[in-house]
Amino acid sequence: MDIREKFKLIRKQRKISLRELGNIAGSASSISDFENGKTNLSNDILLQLLGYMIVEINEIFDWSDFHSAEFLTLKKRMDEAMENSDWPSLLQIKNDLQELAISKHQYIYHILSLVLEIIIAEKQHKTVSQQVINELTDYFFSLDYWTNLDIGLMGSVVSYFTTEAIVLFTDTILENTPDKLKNNLDRIKIDTILNLVSVLISRKEKSASKQLLTLLFEKHFPNYFAFQKLYLLELKAIYQSIWEDPKQGRSLHDNVIHSVSLLLSKAEAQEWDAYFLELTEQ
Repeated sequence: MDIREKFKLIRKQRKISLRELGNIAGSASSISDFENGKTNLSNDILLQLLGYMIVEINEIFDWSDFHSAEFLTLKKRMDEAMENSDWPSLLQIKNDLQELAISKHQYIYHILSLVLEIIIAEKQHKTVSQQVINELTDYFFSLDYWTNLDIGLMGSVVSYFTTEAIVLFTDTILENTPDKLKNNLDRIKIDTILNLVSVLISRKEKSASKQLLTLLFEKHFPNYFAFQKLYLLELKAIYQSIWEDPKQGRSLHDNVIHSVSLLLSKAEAQEWDAYFLELTEQ
């Protein structure tokens, strides 16, 4: 479903007439022409219309709407290569990203290539270059505002950062995360932070783990964040088992595993149980 189709459906669901929106866009015919693919609306007008209909931008635009065909093709190749463990293709994609960084003067393509280099090295059980880790660390430290792309990239290579860097990165991301979580953008941030906490617990960083768990429990998780809520409870169970009350931690873990088995799958529950045992029986 494209933008125009979504727009028209939402307008009708809201029982808003073409004439009503025409007061914002200039005329009812301009809205009709937009919905039927005859013309475009300026970004300013479109944003005003979405605001009037109480629609969030991410509800009407897809991720692909903002990217070039060249990049989308490259991403599709990368997804297919990752799924098939096609290392030669991934290496070629990494080189293609470097070429894009040069030809388009886009530093972010260089960062993408470095992250992909780490992923490839991990999958092939090879040592990651310290120069790559240092450059990525410098990049993330340089950020004044974290985009979802930055958060996702950092989450892919988090295990290579120092504890101090992880705490700093997490604090920065949390500052830009609302107390009441509500959309997929918040979900990306919370997923990444939960992974960061998992790394800290695996390193037996008690103080940093407790600090971040406390901050996360202050957030309001809606029902549709069920996976994130379960993951947070599981991390709390692991923390309790290691540093506080093993019996209480085990009890919480058993409750989480039961929920995971019902809401996700038995196989997923077994993976969570194995991870719990790996960390708590060391």
